[in-house]
Amino acid sequence: MPIQHQNIIKVLSIDAVVKTTAFTALAGKSYLVSATAASVVVTPPATPAVDDLFAVQDATAGATGNTITIDFATAKINSAADSYVMNDSTTGNAVTFRYVNATVGWMIESASES
Repeated sequence: MPIQHQNIIKVLSIDAVVKTTAFTALAGKSYLVSATAASVVVTPPATPAVDDLFAVQDATAGATGNTITIDFATAKINSAADSYVMNDSTTGNAVTFRYVNATVGWMIESASES
């Protein structure tokens, strides 16, 4: 999945194993996540560098009633320790995050609905 930003193109490699339990993402990876059976928590990469990317997609459009939560409690998203939650109102969506710096943390690079 190529992502273009400020004339820089980065390619994310897809992790082919569908995640169904909590995990820590790695920079440069795109993850397929299924929350059909239970909610799933994703922790962003632990030591990101400026312009690192990672992506999460609701692989089975099964987050209805369960959530996929990207937990920025130890990192930041838009300058705050917060979470990004995909639930039944965002079923099937994909979201890509870009690391800006220690002050801002991660920002949403792109988001799409299926």
